[in-house]
Amino acid sequence: MPAQTSALTPDQLAIGEATREFAREHLAPHAIEWDQTKHFPVDVLGKAAEMGLGGVYVREEHGGSGLSRMDAVVVYEALATGDPSIAGYVSIHNMVAWMIDRYGDEVQRSRYLPGLCSMRELGSYCLTEPGAGSDAAALSTRAVRDGDDYVLDGVKQFISGAGSTHVYIVMARTGGSGPDGISAFVVERDDSGLSFGPNEKKMGWNAQPTRQVVLEGVRIPASRRLGAEGEGFRMAMSGLNGGRLGIAACSLGGAQDALDRTIAYLGRPSGRSYCVRRRSSSSWPTWPPSSKPPAPWCGARPRRWTRANPRLPSCARWPSASPPTSASPWPTAPSSCTAATATSPNTASRR
Repeated sequence: MPAQTSALTPDQLAIGEATREFAREHLAPHAIEWDQTKHFPVDVLGKAAEMGLGGVYVREEHGGSGLSRMDAVVVYEALATGDPSIAGYVSIHNMVAWMIDRYGDEVQRSRYLPGLCSMRELGSYCLTEPGAGSDAAALSTRAVRDGDDYVLDGVKQFISGAGSTHVYIVMARTGGSGPDGISAFVVERDDSGLSFGPNEKKMGWNAQPTRQVVLEGVRIPASRRLGAEGEGFRMAMSGLNGGRLGIAACSLGGAQDALDRTIAYLGRPSGRSYCVRRRSSSSWPTWPPSSKPPAPWCGARPRRWTRANPRLPSCARWPSASPPTSASPWPTAPSSCTAATATSPNTASRR
C-alpha cells in the first residue's frame, strides 16, 4: 500500500485494493513475458473493463464508471503494481474515452462510448508528430474540408496502441499556424488511407505497441469532427491535463512495487539513514573503525580538494548556500557506510 493512504476515502481504499488484486492476478504473473514477446493482452483489457476500468471517469449515463480524477489516480497507481505498461495504456484509453464524452455530441457519444467503456474497442490519442513533439502546436497534419467530408494527410509519431486499437483521436490543422488552427477528429481503424508504421523498439514498455499512424488521403465525414474548427488544441491539452496525472500515478505504482519487492528480498532497513557503497573492483578499499577515510563515503569518488570546496564529496549537497562552520564534515567513527552517512551533516539534505 502507498504510504499516504490517510488522505483517501474508504471508497477509494476499496477501489485501490480491488484494482491491486486484479493486477496481482491478471498482470503481474505475465508482465515479464508480455514485455519480452511484445504481447498486447487485449483479452485481459476486456476483463479490466468488466471492473469498470474502460471508462473510469466517463459519465455513467454514457456507459462509464463516473468516478473522479482522484479515483482514477488510485486505479492507475494500483494497476501499475502489476504492469506499468498496461496501466499506462489503460490511462491513455481512458483519456480518449473522456475526450469523446466531454467534447463529442450525442451521436458521437452513442456511437463510440459503449465500445470504449467495455473495451471491445480500444482508443489511441494522436497528437505528436515526427517534427512536432514538445511544440505540439507546430503540428503539420492537415484536414481539408471537401463538401461534407474532411480529407486528412500527415503522420503521427509514438502512438500508444496504434495498429491494435479501433478509435483514433487525431489533431489536424484546419486553419492557419499555431494552436488556433487545430481541430480534433475521430478516425476509425477501417478508414481507407489509414496505415501504421512498425512497432517501435523500446527499452521496456513493450506490452503495448507504439507505432506511427500514417494518414494518406483519409476521408471522413464532417460529423466526426469533435467540437468546432479551431478547438482541437484546447481539447488536446485538456485531455493531457488528466493524462499526465494518469502517467504520474502509473510511475508511482511501478516504483512502489519495485520498492516492495526490494524490501521483501533484502529485508527492511533499520531506522538509521544509510546508503549502498558502490564497489566496482576490489581496489576500492574499506577502513577499520579506528581510521579516517579520505572523504565521507556515499557511493561516489570524492572531488579534488579546493579552498572553496574542502573535502566535499561529489555526492554531497549542503543544506544551505554555505557549508556548516562549527561541525566537521568527518564522522567520528566511520565503521561503515551506514555510520558515515548517519552521522555526517553533509548528507542531511539528501534524506
